[in-house]
Amino acid sequence: MHTKLSDTDLQGYVDKIRRIAKMDDIDARAEVDELIFRITEDIYQFVKFESNAEIQDLLDIEIDDDQTRLQDELNELGEDFNNLKKTFKASNYTEIYDTREGYEVQELKGKANFFLIRHSYVKQKIDSANDLWERCESLVSEINAWCSDAELKLSEMVIKNSENREIFNGSSVKSILRSIDTAISLLKKNNQLTDDISSIALNGKIRAARYRADKKMLDYEIAVNTGNEQKAKKILAEAKTLLSQDWRTYIKDVPIPELT
Repeated sequence: MHTKLSDTDLQGYVDKIRRIAKMDDIDARAEVDELIFRITEDIYQFVKFESNAEIQDLLDIEIDDDQTRLQDELNELGEDFNNLKKTFKASNYTEIYDTREGYEVQELKGKANFFLIRHSYVKQKIDSANDLWERCESLVSEINAWCSDAELKLSEMVIKNSENREIFNGSSVKSILRSIDTAISLLKKNNQLTDDISSIALNGKIRAARYRADKKMLDYEIAVNTGNEQKAKKILAEAKTLLSQDWRTYIKDVPIPELT
């Protein structure tokens, strides 16, 4: 069975790849991770709503082999789950700062729920698979609960690291701000957004929003130290313009600070 993604979806992937090609390696890796997850999720959503007959074609499993194959897949899913739990236990959610781990959590959740859809179809066809279905349902429920908790902890971690995460260029700024907004949204949705976390998130956004202006101010200091007052005046005006643009785009509710 072939997926039937629209031309709009495919063009979106092409445009994303072209933007990624212009990024540095660190930002590009994060964006590629996100793109892979997005493509996987799009395909998953497409398959999810296909008819039972098409899902059967996708599985391409002989009835006699269903229970054995599903048991193998259930074991594999359980192994993936245990490995991811070990990774997070080892890091204690504190040493990882990029978004890859978040994608791994989402990928496991998507894989588990898609497996449940496939297994549900087989359950309707094979009575002897009922016990396997119950075990599958139990594991997927456990995975969903763990992933939801992991996503909340990762969101806090992303925000806490935003104050120190290295900024390389404009793409880094957008990546940091996007990750902060996503984390805030998830924490707020689950009533887990505290005043302390909100304050840290604001500091992280302010730091990112000042990046272009602060970088320009380094040139300003050089011009001042070399006695080039006219150039210094021009650079300062440019820095103020950059700060105003980025502040209004990313911060909005806090007064723009003075650059001197």
